[in-house]
Amino acid sequence: MSNHKIRCQNSVAISPCDDAAFLRAGIDRGAANIRLYCMLMQCCGGCEVTCALTRLVRAERRQVCELKAAFFILTGQTHRPSPTCPYICTCLDTLRQLCLEESEVSICFLDHAARTKCLRTANLCNRIGAEKACTAEELETLIATLLC
Repeated sequence: MSNHKIRCQNSVAISPCDDAAFLRAGIDRGAANIRLYCMLMQCCGGCEVTCALTRLVRAERRQVCELKAAFFILTGQTHRPSPTCPYICTCLDTLRQLCLEESEVSICFLDHAARTKCLRTANLCNRIGAEKACTAEELETLIATLLC
């Protein structure tokens, strides 16, 4: 597999072999996505779109909670993500970017799962990687809904 890296909010590349840094970056990214999905709900009208984004917010919140728990178990420390202000161009452009990012993050989580020596972290990363791939598919469906 290629050496994929996940980027945290300040664009620092994280080596997939550093569990704590990887989990911290995942927490930061997930928290930023939650804020972005909430903003999109206000911009993109329609019940179907709002319902889909609500499901994505719930899934992302659950994943962030799981990553926070894994980070605490691994390090004995808590991590609170910094506040961010997501930038939205248009709803379609933002959804497209999110779709591409979720696909890439899915690969990052699966890659990290294959590299880590911690079974707990590997199981969590495998599950979240699969969920991120499903999120990308759901975003594709949402884009198609908005275009039709």
